[in-house]
Amino acid sequence: AKHLAMLMSMHLMQQVFVAIRPKQWMKNVLVLAAPLAAGTFFQLDIFQKSLGAFFTFCGAAACIYLVNDSFDRKMDAQHPMKSFRPIASGSLPIELALAVSLALGTLSIVFAFSYGLAAGLIIATYLSMNILYSVYVKRIAVLELLFVASGFGLRATFGGAATDTELTAVFLFVISCFSIFLAGCKRLSELISHDIDSRRHVLDWYSNVFLRNAMIVSSCGGIAGYLFWFVQSSNINLFSVVISFISLALVVVLVETQQELKDKQEKIRIKHENKESKLILPLADSRAKGISFDWNEQEIAEPLPERLGLSQIKAELKEVLQFFDWSP
Repeated sequence: AKHLAMLMSMHLMQQVFVAIRPKQWMKNVLVLAAPLAAGTFFQLDIFQKSLGAFFTFCGAAACIYLVNDSFDRKMDAQHPMKSFRPIASGSLPIELALAVSLALGTLSIVFAFSYGLAAGLIIATYLSMNILYSVYVKRIAVLELLFVASGFGLRATFGGAATDTELTAVFLFVISCFSIFLAGCKRLSELISHDIDSRRHVLDWYSNVFLRNAMIVSSCGGIAGYLFWFVQSSNINLFSVVISFISLALVVVLVETQQELKDKQEKIRIKHENKESKLILPLADSRAKGISFDWNEQEIAEPLPERLGLSQIKAELKEVLQFFDWSP
């Protein structure tokens, strides 16, 4: 019995480890962005704080993964790939998953506040926004994209707050732009690689060109922000640099939009070419058969008795043409 209980415990621990998705923790490297940009990352105290902040955010992210999978367990169970996840497959009880999630969330908040008030509030904001995302926001196009992008931005700002690194307005602007770029990349890859039946429903509101344009504009904004920081101490004309990038972004957006319109026109043309021709009844046969009405299928509040059943009206075509609606 003890051996069986040990095997069960090991199995559940393995399922918990899989459910918290350690492969996704690479995204938390963004916590190191602020001290790396400031050039202080390799100072011993900053290095230790950075590693602690990294694992603290890993705990917060793992908490959200468990919460999200718990909310989506029924939908994931019908997905060809997500059905193998521990919670969706039933190998990890939802009660245990939520208990572990609560523990990880609590520990991450406690450790975050040990770095200071700002760091604690950032983790609390991250957890709150992602729970709200799992419950409601993930169904709202564009807003859910911004919520996903905020996750990347909060990682970078948490790293700055945890290591007492000053976060300038330019740094926050660049991080925000590239966060939107990363979120756009994530949604575009899902839109391209998943078929209609297996992808998330909110993707139906997106198009390839919209996501590509969002990626282009956000990346150009991030590059322009970086150049702004670069030219502050040089003699480069900042105005010409920014205008050049904005012009380039607009040109690319216009080209992409025009290409999407051409693609849509081509799809419509091919659809009409391949459309099967409808069977049209010859005029002589139509006159011979007459015009049939089934009054039982008509929406009449109080049908008269003589209008019930199937009846035929025989008339010359020219006599009934005036009653036809020829509008499209």
